[in-house]
Amino acid sequence: MEDKRLLVSLYDGCQYHCTFCMYGYVKEEHPLSDKDSMSLQRWNDVLLSAYAHGFRVLEIGGRGEPTLNPAFTKVVAMAHELGYKIELLSNALNDKAILEVLPFIRTLTINLNAVDQEGLARIHQPSPGFSFDRCIGSVKNVLRGILENGLGITLRTNYVVTAQSLKDAFTFPQEVNRLLAAELGGRKLYVSYQHVHNYIKTPKHLGFDYEGLHKVLLLAKLNSRRKDLWDCTNLQDFIKKTEKLLERLRPFSEGRGTDAGCCYTCGVHKYVLFIDGNGDCYGCYNPFRAVNGLPIDQDPFFFGNLLSQSFDEIISGKEDFSPVMDISKNYWRPCLLCKATEAPLTAHGKDRNSQGLS
Repeated sequence: MEDKRLLVSLYDGCQYHCTFCMYGYVKEEHPLSDKDSMSLQRWNDVLLSAYAHGFRVLEIGGRGEPTLNPAFTKVVAMAHELGYKIELLSNALNDKAILEVLPFIRTLTINLNAVDQEGLARIHQPSPGFSFDRCIGSVKNVLRGILENGLGITLRTNYVVTAQSLKDAFTFPQEVNRLLAAELGGRKLYVSYQHVHNYIKTPKHLGFDYEGLHKVLLLAKLNSRRKDLWDCTNLQDFIKKTEKLLERLRPFSEGRGTDAGCCYTCGVHKYVLFIDGNGDCYGCYNPFRAVNGLPIDQDPFFFGNLLSQSFDEIISGKEDFSPVMDISKNYWRPCLLCKATEAPLTAHGKDRNSQGLS
């Protein structure tokens, strides 16, 4: 059985302003820094309680760059001491903080979709002072620390395939591994291709319509013949996921997006809990609905807030919880790209009132 996952967001700011980041378009409107945030002691209490309830993997990422939270290294150290398998998503620009916790990390996913200054400025749009040389230098420092200490950390980067980045998608793995070859010491940085969806706050020109996805699929299949991509990318899985996404989007392309068959029951909450930096908890991989403005009292995946409730109260009675997603609604459409959809969703009868959305 898969280990239960605790996903946490420690900070809502970032040195990057990535064009594909759904949080980037709302963090100024709804910053967590304007709300009460989780203290170090509260994080300790939550990690203790979650471990007692069977959570074994701690995935740190979320709204922004987690290493910018002053408590970052202490949270990681606490989690390691408790026995969590720790996975970190970071831009690696705060290299000193990451070097400090490297012995505690199982997987490091580096946010890097560029191999030169032009790509960095176009895709990641960094804050002033963060040139490509500075950014890649920090990444190299982290990789050098892993190599010199002989750490068996799994190394990855998520390449987000958008209309903007598609042209470089299948040359990127070779280029980034060439760029970091000395620091990788014979290893490969694994490239995981990811889809972008037209989230409500994300510019529509970045995502693909139904026909655009067919082009993505064709290019992916053509490049799947390249042996140099077989061992350092998830290209085969990306192809399968794209085919599944096209199948689920077909009713919308045919004008049948509001017909029966657009409602699904999700069971991801049984092994995943997302905790935002302000204590909000969701039985979901990603609270994109709240990020895009859906009131939490209308989101069935919102379980409560850890600043006012205990962990036990948050997850109590959720075993029989059977939430419904209506993917004909914009708030739910990103569910089609969720990791949970890699397993079959359960079709559900049409119930337009089940979400509180009409």
